[in-house]
Amino acid sequence: MYPPVDPVIIQIGPLALRWYGVLIMAGVALAAWIGAFHLERRGLDRDSVWDLLFWVLIPGLIGARLYYVFIQSPRGPDGLDRYLADPAKILAIWEGGLHIFGGFLGGALGVIAFARLRKAPLLVYGDAIALGLPLGQAVGRWANFINQELYGPPTTLPWGLRIDPEYRIGPYRDLVTYPETTRF
Repeated sequence: MYPPVDPVIIQIGPLALRWYGVLIMAGVALAAWIGAFHLERRGLDRDSVWDLLFWVLIPGLIGARLYYVFIQSPRGPDGLDRYLADPAKILAIWEGGLHIFGGFLGGALGVIAFARLRKAPLLVYGDAIALGLPLGQAVGRWANFINQELYGPPTTLPWGLRIDPEYRIGPYRDLVTYPETTRF
């Protein structure tokens, strides 16, 4: 049995540097770096990919949060009703709740806005993103591993992961049926 990785790298008072943020941003930087090579091969300024990030990341983050709050959240006291009762909670991303589909939608709108305002070739920038995104996603998904989230059903396969009971969803919190030794 392996010990879980602490999601906090370092904490100074109320400020914490978390693996989630570091790995997601490492994935973003790697994807942008790959995209920059594509832009350069197509005769465009490779540094424009860094400008594009501003147009993609902010709408992507907003889209990821709104998708989670309004589409992914279940009904009940821990879901959409919580946000409707206290709309300021919508901004509390540090409490969890981003969804990749909303991030893709928001980011796509950002790319379109970037291309229109800069009169840039949308398809070339789309290709640059498509080249880097899978590798960026692969790096960023390690953040889900460290946070013990986005796991599958119980398994007996040797590569199954241990998920601490406090991070489990629904029926998997029943430690009689699914003891701490259960792998997912």
